[in-house]
Amino acid sequence: MFLALLLWSVPAQALTQRGHVFSTSFSGEEACVLSTPGGVAVNEFSERVYVVDRSGNGIDEFNSEGKCVARFETPVPSPSAIAVDNSTVESPSKGDVYVVSGESSIYKFTSTGTLVGVLSEFKGPEEKEELEEVHGVAVDLNGTLWVYQHEEGFADAWSSAKKNKFLFRRELELPNFCEAARGFAVAPFAEALYAGHVRLNIGSEQCDEEIEEGVPPVTTVAKLAASGKTLIGELDRAQSAAVAADLSIGKPATGDVYVNNVTSIAAFNSSGALIQQFGSGHLTQGEGLAVNSRSGEIYATDAHENKVDVFIPEPPGPPKVESIGSRSITPTSVQLEAQVDPTGEDTHVLFQYGTSDCVSSPSSCTDVPAPPGRDIGSGFGDQHVSVTVSGLQPATTYYFRVLATSELGTSERSGILNTMPSPVGLLPDHRAWELVSPPEKFGASIEAIGGNNSNSAPNQGPIQSSEDGNSITYFASSSIVAEPEGNRSPEASQVISQRGASAWSTQDISALDQSTEPSAD
Repeated sequence: MFLALLLWSVPAQALTQRGHVFSTSFSGEEACVLSTPGGVAVNEFSERVYVVDRSGNGIDEFNSEGKCVARFETPVPSPSAIAVDNSTVESPSKGDVYVVSGESSIYKFTSTGTLVGVLSEFKGPEEKEELEEVHGVAVDLNGTLWVYQHEEGFADAWSSAKKNKFLFRRELELPNFCEAARGFAVAPFAEALYAGHVRLNIGSEQCDEEIEEGVPPVTTVAKLAASGKTLIGELDRAQSAAVAADLSIGKPATGDVYVNNVTSIAAFNSSGALIQQFGSGHLTQGEGLAVNSRSGEIYATDAHENKVDVFIPEPPGPPKVESIGSRSITPTSVQLEAQVDPTGEDTHVLFQYGTSDCVSSPSSCTDVPAPPGRDIGSGFGDQHVSVTVSGLQPATTYYFRVLATSELGTSERSGILNTMPSPVGLLPDHRAWELVSPPEKFGASIEAIGGNNSNSAPNQGPIQSSEDGNSITYFASSSIVAEPEGNRSPEASQVISQRGASAWSTQDISALDQSTEPSAD
């Protein structure tokens, strides 16, 4: 049986949805110093961007074009993480900005930079507690403030509608855990939590700093349920500096999460599958990360270059035929397949096939479906498209081509396939092979050419068949028929099998054993 040649050519970064591309970057100017920027957050309603200035202990505010608006008047000692309340509910805290100060307090500002208060202690699950080692903050669409703190990894929920009253604590079951680390985000309604943590060294039960002094620990991001149970142990194994979740509802990007890997950004869907890796060549020392769920823009701070890089959703463009292939069905039919990304514009896919090259001689090839082809819509991401072609010649080389066309352009890929040969005429019952020896061999086994049984006589002779293929003689370790006349057991036996009208028959043709002399008695 002969399968058609597969011609898949998978791209290095096949997108499952719309990707992101670099747009612009902005840095400090006027009042906005932007020295050693850390965390970043965005108000999705006003499109104001807030950036932590770690060296200057301040918060810089920019508009959507990256122009400096103002610098918060109240300094924040050792600021790091930052979050904005983009909740869809009406609450007194909507639009407020939360900034982590040091390891033990959270400053709360209005959207215009007025200090509301400082959170440093709260009535915890058992008694009054102080914030300890705060690694990140996030606000879900219900307006609930989530605080990721303590080296053991706790996620505390606070009600912003009740003057940031403590609600409950979740102990996060982080796998391969050494200690909690920076990086925290929540899904739209806190159905999932994303927490950064130092992981165990690969292949050992030790943390990096325990193996060799001076080795920087490797941080990763885990996805957990709101209960604290692990959903995905590690989104990736690259060094993670920050994480941000897309809070959009009812959009293709719902549930997506982005991880700042210091020199690039990795995008994952809600199942943890990698969507895209972008930002390489722009980021040198990534620190903070934020998503504008309304516009799809991604903001990433670069502490080495003292800037904020902005990445926007991939704009519509010509379609892309990412890969093609073929699959044999019968000797006269095949299935042609392709992975096509419409790239944001309504796209039609057309298959061509024939015994001549469809690229150099398209008129000699057949179009399926009829032009302009199959409409696959205008989304982003690869779509599987296939057609079944019949009426082909068996054991024949065919050329095929896949064309994807939209108003923004056309792309194509071509390949070659070979149809399977027809079994008709090869054997009386059209099978590709037949069992010659009888199924029941009475404990004997077929000998290889020359014999390999310890009881076999040397130079048994070769396996031979008749010219028409209807007869074949060979050796077995002993007789393989029920009542052999020439049984020489335990020596090897020679047998002959012959094809009949409906089946093969086998006879033992070994000579009678003449080696034993008659008794004198």
